[in-house]
Amino acid sequence: SESRKRQCTCVIEKLTVRYQAEAYCHPKDNFCKNTARKISMARALQNLPREERTAFWDAYHALRHGKY
Repeated sequence: SESRKRQCTCVIEKLTVRYQAEAYCHPKDNFCKNTARKISMARALQNLPREERTAFWDAYHALRHGKY
């Protein structure tokens, strides 16, 4: 469906805890996969300590070869 193409879900599993968040694009907006990933990841990480959030973002940027 069209709505499935305009969303991104981030799931982070840490031991027995699961953090999950989604980002949706308004039908009138231009969908950007990278922006949706960043939004959903930021939402999923919001309850983690700063040091852990930083480690996740560093790993994400390393996977993206330094592209923000």
